[in-house]
Amino acid sequence: YMAQGDYAAAQEVLACIVQIDPRSLPGLGMQAQCYMAQGDYAAAQEVLARKLQIDPRSLPGLGMQAQWYMAQGDYAAAQEVLARIVQIDPQNAVGFVYSGTLALLRDDNAKALACAHALIPLPFHPAHLMYLKACAEYGPFLPQMYDNMVKLAKYVGHIADADTSFDRNR
Repeated sequence: YMAQGDYAAAQEVLACIVQIDPRSLPGLGMQAQCYMAQGDYAAAQEVLARKLQIDPRSLPGLGMQAQWYMAQGDYAAAQEVLARIVQIDPQNAVGFVYSGTLALLRDDNAKALACAHALIPLPFHPAHLMYLKACAEYGPFLPQMYDNMVKLAKYVGHIADADTSFDRNR
C-alpha cells in the first residue's frame, strides 16, 4: 500500500501488525516511515521512540530518527544520531549518505566530500544512489565532488556515460 501511496490502508495493516506484536521492529519501522511520508512527524517520532527503546542499536531506526531530525531542521541532533550510526557500524553506507546529505544542507563541502570518498570503497548499497541524488540536488559545483560523483556513478553502474550525466556548470 505504501508504494502506491495509500497510506491510510498501509496504516490499517501496520496497526494490526503492531497490535499482534508490539515489539515488531519491521512493523514499527514501516509505521514510522508511513507517518513521515504523510508529514505526521509527531506520530513518526513516537513510533521511532518505541522502536529504539526495544533496540537502541537499530540502524534502520537510527537512520529514520536522523531523517526525522533533518526534516525538523535540527541538524545538530541529526549529526549526533549519524555519529552513533557510524560508531555502531563504521562501514554503514546509509550513515555516510545521511551525513553527506546533512553536510550538503549545511554547506559543509569538506564533510560532503569526505562522505563521498568514504562511500566509494563500500559494497554497493542503494544508499549510493541516494547520495548521488542528494549531490545533484543540493551540492554546489566542486571539481572534487563532481569527480567523486562520476566515480560513484560508474561504480554502481547507474549511468552509462557518467562523464556527461552531471552538469559541470551547477
